[in-house]
Amino acid sequence: MDLEQSLNIDIAGFFYIIQAKHDIYEEQKAKNMSMTPDMTKLTKTTFWDVDLSKIDWTKCAKWAIRRVLEYGNADEIREMAKFYGIDKMMEVYSDPKNFRLYDKVQERFRDSGL
Repeated sequence: MDLEQSLNIDIAGFFYIIQAKHDIYEEQKAKNMSMTPDMTKLTKTTFWDVDLSKIDWTKCAKWAIRRVLEYGNADEIREMAKFYGIDKMMEVYSDPKNFRLYDKVQERFRDSGL
């Protein structure tokens, strides 16, 4: 007897569909995790509270850019601009309410040469 019938599920192959969707999700997650900035340019000082290998750099773009602008050095800022693109950097940078010490952020951004 089919599991779907036993559970009164009227969709043929329901569990195959669920498994396929899960497999696609896992593949996309792995692909996103493989897309990372150059980790040799990022310091533990900037990302003191997280495991860099577990960051989903695609989903956490604004957070990562803000973190680097607030606490990073010029090399890290340039790496974020290279990885995310200058347009994304400018989008995050242009909103001063995102930053605790906007004057320091402006200084770091200026020092990066962007």
